[in-house]
Amino acid sequence: CSLVMAPLLLTLALPGPVVAQSLEIDPIAKKQLKASLEYLSSLKQFSVETHNSIEGLLEYGLKVQFDFNASITVQRPGKLLAERHGDLVNQAWYYDGKTLTLHSTSENYFASTTAPGSINEMLDFAREWLGLVAPASDLLYSDIYPLMINRVYLAVSLGKADIGDKVCEHFAYSRPGVDFQLWVPVEGPPLPCKYVVTDKLSFAHPNTEVVMSNWNLTPEITDSTFKFVAPDGAQQTEFMMLDASGNFIQQDPAE
Repeated sequence: CSLVMAPLLLTLALPGPVVAQSLEIDPIAKKQLKASLEYLSSLKQFSVETHNSIEGLLEYGLKVQFDFNASITVQRPGKLLAERHGDLVNQAWYYDGKTLTLHSTSENYFASTTAPGSINEMLDFAREWLGLVAPASDLLYSDIYPLMINRVYLAVSLGKADIGDKVCEHFAYSRPGVDFQLWVPVEGPPLPCKYVVTDKLSFAHPNTEVVMSNWNLTPEITDSTFKFVAPDGAQQTEFMMLDASGNFIQQDPAE
């Protein structure tokens, strides 16, 4: 058995007046994206709960959606705990700045590997070498704004929307191969309420949707929060690694 999960899949019909607009960068949409992502990057620690929906394709082009819930705790620069439960997968990520462990809570097996010393580097390592993507990983990087705004050729403001118990401003952006949307609260800290990514390079343009709630900027964290302790009966296995061509291999990338 492998703990490897396929990476998250990266067109909404917009109202007529929006479609009619010429390609442009709305300065408010750009400003709010910058404010939200830079505020999130500035946080030394936080926790958040998310509801995630992933679209995929079955045979004959049948488009389907899978859901799961996740709770995420971050302590920068190098500690992360992410637990997710729902369709397809029940698992927990433990990263303490040295070791990344993935525990399948439903099957009670786990794999561990040495990982780089920062969350940014660990997320890159997990994606490039293990084929793994953490829940809401785009928003877990520090200094993510320059990457998100790079090559954006369209940014629009779409008005207000209710997300959970908050009134949010809705913004949409387009760059080559991908569209993304962000909902930011009208009042209070600009912590994202919802994030949607549309993969325009894949057939049927699948979406990944993340709805965020219960942000906590002072979570209760101890030294053991990010340490994995194998539960009774847990079986250890090995990660399947990816080589430079994207093929799975059974060896350490450092070798």
